[in-house]
Amino acid sequence: MMTKSIDTGSVTRDRQLRSASFLNSDSYPSIRFKSLQVGPGKDRDMLSIRGELTIRDKSREVVLNVTEVDRSRSPQGDEVVYYVAETTINRFDFGVKGWRGVVGSTLKVVINVQANREE
Repeated sequence: MMTKSIDTGSVTRDRQLRSASFLNSDSYPSIRFKSLQVGPGKDRDMLSIRGELTIRDKSREVVLNVTEVDRSRSPQGDEVVYYVAETTINRFDFGVKGWRGVVGSTLKVVINVQANREE
């Protein structure tokens, strides 16, 4: 994900998140996740994906709890699957230290995914 693409619906908040106090988009243009292990989740419609999350060139292992939300067909007949992945991180672990005492240290991360199955 490109850090300059952050879009929270608030121009002022987006500008602050891209600033040096938070994601520092000019120096750290991307956030990366590399999966290391995929296994069953807590429920039958869930997966647990362990991987390495990198923000501001600092990497930490995290677990994404992934839930299949829906399956459908595109107008072209392709199978489309929708997922939601969630995890919680401590922003200080990634060097995101702006506004201590104003913004909490723990962040809930939610990722919405639309995947097309290829034959």
